[in-house]
Amino acid sequence: MAKAPERATPRTTSLSRATPSRASADRAAPARTPDHDGAVIAADDSSGALRRQVLFWLATAVLLALFLYVFSSILLPFVAGMVLAYFLDPVADWLQRLGLSRLMATVVILIAF
Repeated sequence: MAKAPERATPRTTSLSRATPSRASADRAAPARTPDHDGAVIAADDSSGALRRQVLFWLATAVLLALFLYVFSSILLPFVAGMVLAYFLDPVADWLQRLGLSRLMATVVILIAF
């Protein structure tokens, strides 16, 4: 049986490798400037972006707390219903395993409850 010819792998030399230009290297790294203490800080406005993000999430949390406070008397029955449904779902699953349909399992739970 004849052996299949092996593929030649191309050899790369330092001349054939593409080197990034100086302009693309400058764009890749953020501009950095030394501050008065000698430490290097980023020249972009990341602290302003961070401050806006913190203020956004703080305002969102305050609005959520205000919403829950204003509508707490209305939300209580909905939360109680969700908790009750969460705890009664395994009972409905058990009744389904016994051969009842989901509708009949729900009716049995409602009558028993």
